[in-house]
Amino acid sequence: MDSYSAQRQTYEKYQLVGALECDKYMINGINACSHIETFKFELPDYREKPLVNQLTIGTIDDDGTEYILIYTAPKKIFDNFLPVVEEMIKSFNVTSSIPSSEGKSTQGTSDSPELPPLTQSPTVKKL
Repeated sequence: MDSYSAQRQTYEKYQLVGALECDKYMINGINACSHIETFKFELPDYREKPLVNQLTIGTIDDDGTEYILIYTAPKKIFDNFLPVVEEMIKSFNVTSSIPSSEGKSTQGTSDSPELPPLTQSPTVKKL
């Protein structure tokens, strides 16, 4: 959580809205920590950098798997959709584990479909 905040502190108008909370949300049945930040951020569909609120929720399970859920919206509408986002967070549940790549190949198994290699990073067009 600290590394995400450290990166965003360089953004314009950065402000941590509340202290780190670790009892409000659960991810996959595990208590998760969360915080909300405000900052100016370049969004693809906006001509100017809007002021956004961002809720970041994270936890690590007993196996060391990290779960990070992020909800970002323009500050004007953030609270309108927060109840929907919170319901989605409550319903999040992992029903299977990701096979380890240590010592065995996961390509071609029925559990994990073969995916094409990522050849280029996505680009964002400015309006």
